[in-house]
Amino acid sequence: FGNMQQSLVKYIEELKEILTDYVHATGSERGQEILDNFDREVLNFKKVIARDYQKMIRTIGRYEEQGISREHAELEAFRELTGTTA
Repeated sequence: FGNMQQSLVKYIEELKEILTDYVHATGSERGQEILDNFDREVLNFKKVIARDYQKMIRTIGRYEEQGISREHAELEAFRELTGTTA
């Protein structure tokens, strides 16, 4: 779960950064309210991810857990999910 927890923390940090940039660019009062109560408001957000992409990410993670480099894990995951041998 460590890798998954790190990913979640990264997504939350990215969300806050995007929202902060948005508030600075637009002066959005609602955006500022969300930032002011971010620890509570973050629970209202959902990350939408395509099923195929999610499957790819999980498969890459499985290969990385076996000690394979990220680059090779991506290649092996692609091969596995597409049925490609080359």
